[in-house]
Amino acid sequence: MRYAAAYLLAVLGGNASPQLEDIKKILDSVGILCDEDTAKLVIRACEGKDIDDIIENTMKEYGMTSGQSTGSERIEEPASASVVLVTQSSSGSESDETDGDDPNGDSDF
Repeated sequence: MRYAAAYLLAVLGGNASPQLEDIKKILDSVGILCDEDTAKLVIRACEGKDIDDIIENTMKEYGMTSGQSTGSERIEEPASASVVLVTQSSSGSESDETDGDDPNGDSDF
């Protein structure tokens, strides 16, 4: 999956025909050693094919649909929505903290 993702990232970055070095560079950038044989296999499988067609066919193969969104939809949150974090004290009991109310100022969030 990571090789296909690297290939797609290269295409999204404007490279219409990614090669081995392109995939290696992307994988190396996130600390993944590239297996050249696997990368070459992905390149051969995608060569000469439209990425949008590959994605569409794969989604059909797995029974998925594309949620053709116009991007203009907005998901409304209820006015009363708030994030409550459940933290565990040193005694092991749970306590609720409302988002932003970290008395020590050392929240990992």
